[in-house]
Amino acid sequence: MTSFLVPDQLVFRKTTSPARADAEVRGWRSVSSHLAVPDCFGRTRQPDEHRIIYEDVFASGRCHTLLGDLIGAADRDPQYIPRVEALIDDIFRDILRSVEHTGRIVRLSACVPALYAERLRQGGRIDAWYRNPPITLKLPDGRGTVGVDELATYTVIINGHRATMDLPSVVADVRASLAPDSRWMTAVTQGDPTEPNIAEPLCWLDFEHAGRNTVLGEAANLLWYLLGLGGWLVPRYQPDVYARTLRRHFKPVAIPQLGHVSLRKEDRLLTVEYSWSVGPGRQAAISRTVHWLRGSLAPAAGLPTRVLLHGLRPFLTLRILGVIPARQLSSGDLLLLLAKIAELALPEMTLENFVSTVPGNRPDERSTDDCHAA
Repeated sequence: MTSFLVPDQLVFRKTTSPARADAEVRGWRSVSSHLAVPDCFGRTRQPDEHRIIYEDVFASGRCHTLLGDLIGAADRDPQYIPRVEALIDDIFRDILRSVEHTGRIVRLSACVPALYAERLRQGGRIDAWYRNPPITLKLPDGRGTVGVDELATYTVIINGHRATMDLPSVVADVRASLAPDSRWMTAVTQGDPTEPNIAEPLCWLDFEHAGRNTVLGEAANLLWYLLGLGGWLVPRYQPDVYARTLRRHFKPVAIPQLGHVSLRKEDRLLTVEYSWSVGPGRQAAISRTVHWLRGSLAPAAGLPTRVLLHGLRPFLTLRILGVIPARQLSSGDLLLLLAKIAELALPEMTLENFVSTVPGNRPDERSTDDCHAA
């Protein structure tokens, strides 16, 4: 951490609680020697809040845009797709370098806890959002209601695949897989690789969760953000996140859509058909991420590629369940999330099938000036 005077126009001040500021500075220090990060010039302290003073990587000219903005530009103009792919490449090269220099197999209890252990603990976020009290799912267009836990007794057909939606068992399985004494390949990483936290050229931002993290958890976090959060759930349910982070405010080009849904209580049968639409920029980011997961990350995490989705499953499940409160979701959106969780357990499901998408229509909006290369 550098401590000297820097012009105000070249710094970014992050205001947060003293405890979070401690975690942020500790995280920045842990990754600053081996990841691309902004300079940190110190912090100021008030009784109830601290301000951490970082290099403003956009004001300094070091970076041009954020991953989320770049994907939004590429959704509208294919000339930006090579830059999306190059940034995804740089992200995984940085993660793999971190594995090379800091990788160790350790207990999950030795990792940064906030994104996984604290959300999964008994009585924690997942229990509060999905189990206590139980949720009743109102099917779209008045097609009936059914308790989410009751779906465990139903046969579910999802896009032609016979599956189960046994959420209590799913949560129990994830708790067992991510028990504090479970052992994982880990590395010292940024901890929350999301579209607002990654700048182009590559620079990691936001270090509250930086430190020792599971390699598969990092991969699952980025993959689900690209597939479900960035172009759909965050702009729909947490628009303030993008309002205060992204530099541009592109609307999603395409979002997942339910098709046919039927509930037959007498047969205990639920049929769900859906399409997972994304724009071309987002599709490029997803495809490039899968390329790295198959090519280099699975071996680095000590996982055979043939069971890659199985290894990612507990982390993906927790990300799907643990970001947007279930009671805030529309019935259709909740059903889509439950369908994706059910798909993770299908023996025939591959990573490529799980992330399979269909093209969305590219809008006429093409004003992408803020994503220019300097």
